[in-house]
Amino acid sequence: IASGHDQSLAIMFGGATSSEYLPLLPVLIADGNHRNVSSFNDVWAWNLRFQEWSQVKMQGGSFPAAREAHTVTACEEGVVVFGGLDLAAYNGTRSSLREHGDLWVADLRSAPSSWRQVAIDSSESPSAVSFHSAVMQGNTLLVYGGINFLESGGYRLSD
Repeated sequence: IASGHDQSLAIMFGGATSSEYLPLLPVLIADGNHRNVSSFNDVWAWNLRFQEWSQVKMQGGSFPAAREAHTVTACEEGVVVFGGLDLAAYNGTRSSLREHGDLWVADLRSAPSSWRQVAIDSSESPSAVSFHSAVMQGNTLLVYGGINFLESGGYRLSD
């Protein structure tokens, strides 16, 4: 969740639900347990003044994939979404785990709102990561830590 550009909205993107109790997700993935998980890629706004949720309608043909364990960070245009993973297709095998290293910006300044994917030079970007932290400093997104299950075997990163 990130604060919207006008500071009266809290913006939420994606996430997951399960019909079963989910223990700590890194443990779930490392153990290979599969649960009934549904992942989402929708955008919702919580109006702080009126205390109500509303779904933000997004236009255009490109949308970020459904995910959880990602970051949503406020920026001048709206919010930035980075990283995460999608457990909906996870069946206990590493090859079925979808990790994301992509970067998306949701422009929420006008209706209808729209997404754009930011091209990243892979030699100068973090690997696909989840359970990380991120903050905007001016026009720079600072990303710290997290877990990369496919490259690091599920070990915590401190870069």
